[in-house]
Amino acid sequence: MGHARGRIVALGLTLGAGLVAGCSSPLPRTDSIAGIDRATLVDSAIEWTGADAAVGASDAKDQVTGETLSLAAATQLALRNSQTLQAALWRVRVAEADARQERLLPNPVIALTMRFVSGGGKPAVEASVAGDLLSLLRRGRKIDAADDRLRGAAAEALKEAIDVTGEAQEQYVAAAVIEEELTVLTERRRLLDRVVDVAQRRFEAGEGTRLDVTTLEAQRLELEADAADRQAERVQARITLARVIGRPAGRTDWRLEPVANPDAVAGAETDWIAAAIAARPELQSHRWELAALGEEQALAKWNVFDPSEVGVMSQRDPDWQVGPSVSLPLPIFDNGQAKRDKAAAQRVAAAHAWVATRRQVIEEVRKAYATTLATRAAVDHISGKLLPLLQTRSEQAEAAYRAGETDLTTFLLAEDTLQTTRFKLIELKEKAAVARVKLERATGGAGAAATVSPATRPATRP
Repeated sequence: MGHARGRIVALGLTLGAGLVAGCSSPLPRTDSIAGIDRATLVDSAIEWTGADAAVGASDAKDQVTGETLSLAAATQLALRNSQTLQAALWRVRVAEADARQERLLPNPVIALTMRFVSGGGKPAVEASVAGDLLSLLRRGRKIDAADDRLRGAAAEALKEAIDVTGEAQEQYVAAAVIEEELTVLTERRRLLDRVVDVAQRRFEAGEGTRLDVTTLEAQRLELEADAADRQAERVQARITLARVIGRPAGRTDWRLEPVANPDAVAGAETDWIAAAIAARPELQSHRWELAALGEEQALAKWNVFDPSEVGVMSQRDPDWQVGPSVSLPLPIFDNGQAKRDKAAAQRVAAAHAWVATRRQVIEEVRKAYATTLATRAAVDHISGKLLPLLQTRSEQAEAAYRAGETDLTTFLLAEDTLQTTRFKLIELKEKAAVARVKLERATGGAGAAATVSPATRPATRP
């Protein structure tokens, strides 16, 4: 029995050596963090964090410098502390583990059976070493499919990083805009204080009316109500921004940078669409999923032979006999057609999803491109032409009212028009800044946008 066992082991080792000889390709290189830095143009310093991550980050390197929170710092903190991004990065690790698993050969199965003879005598012994035959036949394509899904997971992590960047920048703009609105309200409050004082003195001197004083005081009270409403919005916007940068319970009293009108956008709409088609991670993810499903569709033809085993069997009854063994199913009831149909249907469904995403990408780019051009032009028109004219008109109306040359209605009309235009300008600046963020997002990140229009590249590096 020892000699036969040695032959079984030798044959098993020979089979194992043959399986190992089919060496596998190395894992695809998926440096997700470096890819995120290139796509967002942010030196994010992202680190892989474990399951014990705190609700609020408190690392010293994340502290805001001084009293100012810049757009660049907010974007960097959002990327570094985003838990949704961490979840996406760890899903890359999951796909990486799956790809490594597909490169491993299946463990051989050893079976040993002993049958005792009634009335005595040597027992009958059967021993076998077998391995999964289909795993050898399908191994190459299964590795390719796992690699495609690994690349797809990396693309999904990149998508999440671009989304986090866009959210941080939009929330920053929303909070900064409220500061500008409060500044306008404060300036108007000072103006009304001056005019109320003039109206009161004119009334006391018999040159004005009580109605003028009452009207201006009502205007001032209405202004205070607007300011209180904006203060509440300010608190809400800053709390949201604190959550986005990973400080949900942290300070919110930072100074924020004013919202600037984006630089001119270079490149035609078709150039932006082409850049988006090449760079959008959603489309990359769809492409890799299609490739993986193509491999699985090709593998479906082998399902009819599942399970199948090949190996070596030995039997002593009463002498030792050794030889190869093959186990195959008989396709009587199931010829594998249903599984082949399923694999083909999944690939067709994924192809339609890819086309739908491509159409959505084109729509997003066109909308963001058009909005960026239109809002920037409107901001230039108001700030360069209309606002200076209305400012001069308001100053002239105030001077005329102080001198008693005109009534209060003329001043109020000029002032209301000026303030309405100021708020309109702030609103347009917000829309222009958000449109720029959306254009970069629609193109696949600031890195992709810079290849079309370097002028649109934001100052996102702290």
